[in-house]
Amino acid sequence: LEYGSPGRPRPPLRENRLGTVAAGRVWTVAAAVGAAYLAAAEAGHLLSVAPGAVATFWPAAGVLVAALASLPLRHWPPVLLAAVAANLTSDVLIHGQRVGVAAGFAAANLVEGAVVAGLTRVA
Repeated sequence: LEYGSPGRPRPPLRENRLGTVAAGRVWTVAAAVGAAYLAAAEAGHLLSVAPGAVATFWPAAGVLVAALASLPLRHWPPVLLAAVAANLTSDVLIHGQRVGVAAGFAAANLVEGAVVAGLTRVA
């Protein structure tokens, strides 16, 4: 019997949007967001006014907001964890900042992304 015939109904369609990621694939999405966040963070450091200065433009925030806004709330924790890991990797391992300073920036960037993404869900 073919799908759609009277004896065999079609299975329900599975949506293929980022917002309906299967639970097992959320870590894959989080890793991809983390990689994109790291690349965007490095772009932000490259576009700094002076080498070693605080980044004046932070495109990684846009990456995080876009990812969070397109995912259901239950998938936010792994994505936020990946973003913090990418932020710390960029600041501590690549640019040699102290861990405490880098953790402060990572926390601020995490809160910023979560608040903006949450506000876009409300609007």
